[in-house]
Amino acid sequence: MAPDELSTPEKNWRRAILTVNATRRFRYTNYQPGAHKKEVEYSSSFSSRNSDKSAKVEPEATELAKKRWTTTVNTVLATNRFKFAITSSSKPVGKVDVDFRMDDAVPTLPNGFGITQQQLIDLLELPHEIERIVEVGGPKRVAKCLHVNTDVGLPEDPTKQEAYVLAFGRNVIKEQPAKPFWEYCYEATQDPTLILLVVCAAAALGTGIAIEGPATGWYDGTGIMFAILLVVFVTAINDYKQALQFRDLDAKNKDLRVNVLRSGMKHEISVYEILVGDVVMLATGDQIVADGLVLTAQSMELDESTMTGESDLLKKDPKHSPLLLSGTKVVDGYGTMLVTAVGQNTEWGRLMASGTDPEEADAKLAKLEVVFEEQKVTEEEYKRQKEELELEAASSGETPLQIRLNGLASSIGKLGLAVAVVVLVILVTRFLIEERWTEGGSNTANTMVEYFAIAVTIVVVAVPEGLPLAVTLSLAYSMKKMMQDNALVRHLAACETMGGVTNLCSDKTGTLTTNTMTVVKTWVMGCKRENEDRDAASTLDSFAASAKSLIFETMFSNAEGEVFSVGGDGQVLAVPVVTGKPTEMALLKYGLGLGGTPETGLSQVKILKKDPFSSEKKRMGCAVRDTGDNSVRVHWKGASEIVLGLCNRKMGQDGRVSAMSAGDKQELEAMIQSMAENSLRTICFAYSSLPAATVIGEEDDIPDKELVCLAIVGIKDPCRPGVPEAVARCQKAGIVVRMVTGDNVMTAKAIARECNILTSMGLAVEGKTFRKMSYSERIAEYGPRLEKLQVMARSSPTDKYDLVHMLRGLGEVVGVTGDGTNDARALKEADIGLAMGIAGTEVAKRSSDIIILDDNFASIVTVVRWGRSVYSNIQKFVQFQLTVNLVALSLNFIAAVGTGSAPLTTVQLLWVNLIMDTMGALALATEPPREELMEQKPTGRDSPLITSVMWRNIMVQSIFQLVLLVIYTFEGYRIFDLEEVTGECKDSDKTSDTPQDLCEGFWDEFNEHDKMDQHDTLYLHSIIFNTFVFCQIFNEINARQMVRINVFQGLTENKIFMAIIVFTGAMQVLLIETPASNFVGTVSLSGWHWFICVAVGFLSLPLAAVAKLLPMPDGDSFAEMQNNYLKKMTRSQSQSDLQSRLQVAEHQLEEERRKAVELKRQLLSFQNRVETMEGLNPDTVSMHTVSSASLAGRTSPLDKTSPSPTI
Repeated sequence: MAPDELSTPEKNWRRAILTVNATRRFRYTNYQPGAHKKEVEYSSSFSSRNSDKSAKVEPEATELAKKRWTTTVNTVLATNRFKFAITSSSKPVGKVDVDFRMDDAVPTLPNGFGITQQQLIDLLELPHEIERIVEVGGPKRVAKCLHVNTDVGLPEDPTKQEAYVLAFGRNVIKEQPAKPFWEYCYEATQDPTLILLVVCAAAALGTGIAIEGPATGWYDGTGIMFAILLVVFVTAINDYKQALQFRDLDAKNKDLRVNVLRSGMKHEISVYEILVGDVVMLATGDQIVADGLVLTAQSMELDESTMTGESDLLKKDPKHSPLLLSGTKVVDGYGTMLVTAVGQNTEWGRLMASGTDPEEADAKLAKLEVVFEEQKVTEEEYKRQKEELELEAASSGETPLQIRLNGLASSIGKLGLAVAVVVLVILVTRFLIEERWTEGGSNTANTMVEYFAIAVTIVVVAVPEGLPLAVTLSLAYSMKKMMQDNALVRHLAACETMGGVTNLCSDKTGTLTTNTMTVVKTWVMGCKRENEDRDAASTLDSFAASAKSLIFETMFSNAEGEVFSVGGDGQVLAVPVVTGKPTEMALLKYGLGLGGTPETGLSQVKILKKDPFSSEKKRMGCAVRDTGDNSVRVHWKGASEIVLGLCNRKMGQDGRVSAMSAGDKQELEAMIQSMAENSLRTICFAYSSLPAATVIGEEDDIPDKELVCLAIVGIKDPCRPGVPEAVARCQKAGIVVRMVTGDNVMTAKAIARECNILTSMGLAVEGKTFRKMSYSERIAEYGPRLEKLQVMARSSPTDKYDLVHMLRGLGEVVGVTGDGTNDARALKEADIGLAMGIAGTEVAKRSSDIIILDDNFASIVTVVRWGRSVYSNIQKFVQFQLTVNLVALSLNFIAAVGTGSAPLTTVQLLWVNLIMDTMGALALATEPPREELMEQKPTGRDSPLITSVMWRNIMVQSIFQLVLLVIYTFEGYRIFDLEEVTGECKDSDKTSDTPQDLCEGFWDEFNEHDKMDQHDTLYLHSIIFNTFVFCQIFNEINARQMVRINVFQGLTENKIFMAIIVFTGAMQVLLIETPASNFVGTVSLSGWHWFICVAVGFLSLPLAAVAKLLPMPDGDSFAEMQNNYLKKMTRSQSQSDLQSRLQVAEHQLEEERRKAVELKRQLLSFQNRVETMEGLNPDTVSMHTVSSASLAGRTSPLDKTSPSPTI
């Protein structure tokens, strides 16, 4: 179907955007870009093209009928339109120039502007058409229609801004509604074991009423049902609260800060405050937050793969390619844009409103598939991108720790299922053997239901669904607290991974230093100066006018910052406002301090081209044309040793240029080294004059040969307070801290020493040196784990990536910081990518796992402590959970075998399940981090989740509780002086309360259901239940400290833990002493027995203290034992796999040999035919010779002398 057909009003409703939901299934949205409410008739320039684009408002019934079209038709329509959009958007439009018609009159429309909202939307509607911009006269003509002066921007007056809001809307995208609470309840009820318990509850309710009557027969079934509802609601509430919390964090993550020009001043505002008509200032690494048009551009390239699926960078400029889409990213260069559409009116907004986030991996995969079908990417590139996106999709699910815990939970669940089956078989078998099928045997059905319910409940208790819940709770709690500590977590898994970091590769500027840069030492045209931060005004007093002019020209033309000397009210500012990157700000302030201004520096020149700063080249350039003599000058600035290396001349204070001798260069190099040793970042300025006939266009390179050195400045960026102490904490915690910077090696070493990073045994290396070294050379030079490599200077993003990649290959868990666009690769390669919230670009932030909001290294250390706290809290909960599971399963199994009944009823087991799963997870997962965590070694990739110390604590508590409860089960009647009733008197004059010795042998055995209902039996089981619960309460306190004896340290600081302990104890009292006991299967206990239950539970505390004195193998030894066991278990499987691979390789080898023999045979045949053919002309012979030679070239490599492939 042709795309233009889709634009007709009859088929406008069928416009569809291909979207992919979270389950990666396709769905289609009834997207109507032309169905917006018309504000006014279009202007004459648009009337002919858009007269048929208004969609008819059809009745609801008609709309519903249209939605019933078959999936096949919708698929064809959506796919064709999406393919056409991608194809058209990638068409080269560089040959079409936008005709700027600034003199045309601007119409006044009812909305108060010269253009309507629909016209602005159509400008950037996919597929892009440059002709639309040509029709309206270009970006500046659109700005004129919006009453915007592009040099000033929108006014700061809220009243005037409100007019833009009313006409064009706000930059807010309507989010998909949150999942309602009832859906979480429904999901919680889908647990198969809970469904079985519901069936058991219904059966118990029916049989109980039938046997015992309505008065009391409903107790058991109702109690089970109430316990099930309690579990469901607690689970749903937890999930619902977590979803709300993650939603809030996601909203904060999306709240980007954007630089705009308003009232002639630069302002940083929220992305939600962007309005149509705003002039947005773009720089490398920024994300486009609204649809718009390019106003100015300097070598600006964009990555539009988010919207189009194509990975090729697109150059943008106001004349040839001015269209900018929301959601795309500036990869290189800088410029300004005019916002033409915001919120729901952008292409991004329409996709989001349809339920699809273009940033999601699934949506990117769908686009990549279409692009590959159109042959826009190679197969190799397609496979690479697909692999990356699939990994991204996989990483967005469960965290590594959750996956490990799910495996552990599965194993425990299988064990619990086996125990439940055995217990059920034993109980039923004993009942069938011992029960007398008398007239009173109608209780048999109820007894069977109870047995089955107990078995199912054992499974419920055994399946530790609290393990994944504990991870989620701990991560969610940590994310919230880390936000308060200036760390925004973007990926949930980052919280736990950060705790295992063994290497931190940190940037210098802004992370280890304050990022407040000031020029303090200078060499300007031979004049050396100190204390330039206080006395720069007199530096150029003795300089010639031409020399001064050239200094100001190179300072202000070759700059990426901005200087605002006039305020929003039109008044001249006493102190000009300087904006830009810290280095640029320092240089511009120095230029102002010398007495210059942007006007004096740029008044006589016209900028031809700018080459933005590149981390690879370590310099930036600018070409200008003198408006007087029409000559061309190029200016360069950057890393001193690099720019100085391009110079062969120098300029004196009189403005004369002279050759630079070897001695002059050595003197300047020595001065640079001296500055660097004093922790100064050095920048060199140079220029070159070119003939007037020189032409430098956008596609031309700026010449950088035979430059004239003008100045060298030293910039001070002091070390952040607290960084040396934070580095020392990391080193004490077993984390190797390295500095990776683009600065001079001497500067890097000086700052590294101040920060305690570079030690006496440590080494520093330049990026180019590290790049040239082989793997073995690096190991030999810097140690088996590169532990001696502490500083990498003059590094490129590729060097940083190589370092991170090699460290990960050596088994290290690596965290790396980054702030630039080119750092994205290293941030993604690292286990933890840490982007800077202040200095970091949006590209770096999007590639990171955690954003450090204050750019402070001390905050990174805090994140490490939180990460370790997450892992430690999970281990605490695992220890607590396994203890409860082991005791509950063993007790029910032993009791079933020994007595034929289970001491813990279904409702009691469900209450225990609630204690140890939901409330236990909440209590232990919210333990705050302790400083002692930073005194431990980091947990490596293969560190066992359950350590030897944990096994010791689990076994000691389990044995204590199990022995105690088993004694109660078998000897409880005697210990607590209770009467064990085992039968009833046949004599009608006797009652069931008659003592056994008075029945004179007229006893028949009770059935099991009657036995369980006797008061003393219920009393004993109440004691067992109460003791078991209080053992868990005190053991929960034990779990707070796995090593230290004092478990009460910091107990009152965790309000959640205290509240859960108090709540659990109070609920236990209610379950025993109130009418709720009828449902739970308990009776009221005496004060003395209450004391015994609590006291016995309290014994868990001193017992744990004594157990912690037992020596255990260290973590490394235990991990090695576990790893050796795993290796032994998998060795046979590995041998089988190796044998299979060997057979495949031998088969392939034999196939290659067969092909080689066949090729040889054909070659000999050709040669024989050539020799026997006589009288052939030379061309024919030549042809045969070529054929023979070609065939010979196909000889299998196996026939050569190269070695056979290694298996």
